[in-house]
Amino acid sequence: MQAAATTARNRFVGIVFLVDSNVLITRISYPHYIVKANACDNYRCNRDWSLWQN
Repeated sequence: MQAAATTARNRFVGIVFLVDSNVLITRISYPHYIVKANACDNYRCNRDWSLWQN
C-alpha cells in the first residue's frame, strides 16, 4: 500500500514539474503573453487538479 501511494505521489509531482517547466518556458519566450498565459495555465491546472482529485 505504501509503495502504491509513493508511486502515485511521484507521478503527480512529475506532472506538476512538467506544467511548471512549460509555464516557465512560455513566459521566457513570450513575455508579452504573460497575462494570457496565466489565464490559460490557471484553467488547465485547475481542470487537471480536479480530474486528479476525482
